Amino acid sequence: MRQSNSVDALLELVGRGRIDISCATDIARAILNDGVKHETIKKLALLGGFGSCQSHAERDLHTWLRTFGLFLEPYVVYIDLKVNGFKEQTVPMSMLLPHEVIHALATSNASQVFRSIMFGDLTSQEVANFWTHVKELEPWKEHEILRDQHQDLSNLIGVALHADGAEMFRDDECFVYSWSSCFASAGIETDVMLYRFPILFIAERHMQDPKVKRGVNKVVAEIVGWSLKHAARGVAPKKGFYREAFPPNTWRFGMAGKEMAGGARMLRFYSRIPFSMTYEYQQRANVWFHLEPMCDLCFAEQPTKRADPNMNYKNMEPNPPYQHAVMDHRTYTRTQVVSEWSCLSGWSLHSCVHDIMHCLFLGTARDLIASCLRVLVEKGAFDSHRVPHQSEELFACITNEIHTTFKEHKLYYGGPPIVMKYCYPVDKKDFTELGTRFKASHAKALLWWLAMRTSKAAEESLGEARFSSERIEVLFL
Repeated sequence: MRQSNSVDALLELVGRGRIDISCATDIARAILNDGVKHETIKKLALLGGFGSCQSHAERDLHTWLRTFGLFLEPYVVYIDLKVNGFKEQTVPMSMLLPHEVIHALATSNASQVFRSIMFGDLTSQEVANFWTHVKELEPWKEHEILRDQHQDLSNLIGVALHADGAEMFRDDECFVYSWSSCFASAGIETDVMLYRFPILFIAERHMQDPKVKRGVNKVVAEIVGWSLKHAARGVAPKKGFYREAFPPNTWRFGMAGKEMAGGARMLRFYSRIPFSMTYEYQQRANVWFHLEPMCDLCFAEQPTKRADPNMNYKNMEPNPPYQHAVMDHRTYTRTQVVSEWSCLSGWSLHSCVHDIMHCLFLGTARDLIASCLRVLVEKGAFDSHRVPHQSEELFACITNEIHTTFKEHKLYYGGPPIVMKYCYPVDKKDFTELGTRFKASHAKALLWWLAMRTSKAAEESLGEARFSSERIEVLFL
């Protein structure tokens, strides 16, 4: 089939979620109506019965993709949820298994792309050297896969597991489990959306109960662990996770017991999951020591009335006591409550890393942005709007200026409006902080805008200073 730039662009928009497949087929039919004769465009336009049954367009797309060797299908799992926070029931959900995803990518006749998103720009020898170094480090020293003398380290993909909430619809978040290769960011593809692969989506309103949340984590961890075990062996499972036989004449039935992914293997390298261990650890610390902990690994405390000043995380003395209360992996596994993710092969406490989106953009940036914005307001950076500093009119103008700047640079910003109470709290005891409606992506975008706006304010200030100095020189001359 002939290549079509139009079809490639439309399918990429569908894959990114910018448009749905029905919209893509409408555009394809419009191109045909303009007199363009192209076999591939016609094939896309025919999805959904050439517009007569648009609800079947997505089904037809999957059928079309199978003709190119893509046989990836979701795996149905059963998870106990509290639907809308009230009704407890077992819900069947679709899940993309990592070992099946990597096999589909490896056999999709795009070896260069597969190599890039799985191994970055590293050669086979560099990958082997990386794992030779890693298996000497404490968190991975006892990993059974790395200790296997017959394991080909040059074909070993380091898997980074990630889970976090994402706002799919307004005021409605989904908790998304996903994975990517730890080498992917060094490849030719720089868009994280093109090298991070989803595992499972669950609406957070169904898992507000802490017991339900831990139950979901347990089920997902066990299934992901089962999938990664087969990915590490490079052999497709003969039965499903629930020990069920695969139906005859299906892709899974035909692949059972056979080699997968052309020799590539997968190993869980690290996890970035907000409540993989934080919830259990904080609950244990609260019960035992009545603490408000700040860290997963030590007993640094938040400043409260009952907190020990020496254990305050703000204690920057050369040898603070909380640094001597670090919990190691062996101590952690001997406690009564251990993370559900410990069932993964090679899991260790120190292979779970902090999520920069939470630590930086939600933890620090929301405070920093509001504080810096107030400084800019009080220094007169927005005096050109000719409205009072402490007024909602000024902050409405600032919001409009933010949107205008992003449009001028052809960038998207969908954050909520900035209001005065963020920079000037009603209670003077409160600190400046952006509201909880601001997500990590909004904070990241606003940091860029803030840098641009601060630079502009500095240039204006320096320009006035230069003008004043030139006038002084003229007067003296």
